[in-house]
Amino acid sequence: MSSISLLAIVGSTASGKSGLAMELSKHRDVEIIAADSLTVYKGLDIGTAKPSQEDQRLVPHHLLDVADGSSPYNVASFQAAAQEAAAQIRGRGNLPVLVGGSGLYIDSVIFNYTFRNISDVDAARDLEAKSVQELQAMLQARSIHLPENKENKRYLIRSLLSGETPEPSDRHQMAEGTLVVGLHPDKQQQEGHIRTRLDSMIEQGVIDEAQQALANYSQGSEALKGNIYQSLAPYFAGRQSLDEAKEDYVRRDMRLAKRQYTWFKRNKSITWFEEPRAALDYLLDELTY
Repeated sequence: MSSISLLAIVGSTASGKSGLAMELSKHRDVEIIAADSLTVYKGLDIGTAKPSQEDQRLVPHHLLDVADGSSPYNVASFQAAAQEAAAQIRGRGNLPVLVGGSGLYIDSVIFNYTFRNISDVDAARDLEAKSVQELQAMLQARSIHLPENKENKRYLIRSLLSGETPEPSDRHQMAEGTLVVGLHPDKQQQEGHIRTRLDSMIEQGVIDEAQQALANYSQGSEALKGNIYQSLAPYFAGRQSLDEAKEDYVRRDMRLAKRQYTWFKRNKSITWFEEPRAALDYLLDELTY
């Protein structure tokens, strides 16, 4: 039997991670744990590229729709829930497959982070008065990972006030029995995938979903961090055309893809592929029974 007890499929947005997991499910007994900081929120299905109801019917999915967009959901909560789900999946004789592009969520599980409380962080009103550079220095002094958008003051403050941070020594060795594959298309393919997915989201009704979400959730809500919601907001306000909003979305997703790859490539244990088909062939060889 294979010695792999946890598989992670990681990489950039729209690279084919979910599709690869679904293809793998045709050959191996797997259950999927969604490792995405947006699909944890209820109600935002199209704009977060949440797995379809058909995919969820075919293969058990975990950690979708577990949080309310009116309050943040942190990495420590995700880690605990993901580890519990993985243990239950293994108990059923299946392989847990962690699928997503949220680097800190993924790393918290595969490196088995230990979290500590940081109760001595300055009050939020004091943090607001500090510069971006000062906030970055505070994060580094507390050994807290900088957020993906490290130039955004709101994200920096949120990281400081999250209440938990992994010990810096945790990111050295993956948990025993862990296998990680990454998908990283070339730039031209990446943009093509993003544009194709955008067309599909619009056909599915993402404009109506975004308009309702922007009306229901307060500005700054975690649930609205998705690029499509950010890009469509000026369109709804009459400041941009729909075509301009679509191009803004593509630019945002391309920048996101670059940040995601920059995060994951630090992990030298990841085996990278440009195409999901090649990754599937590799996995079928590795996960032999």
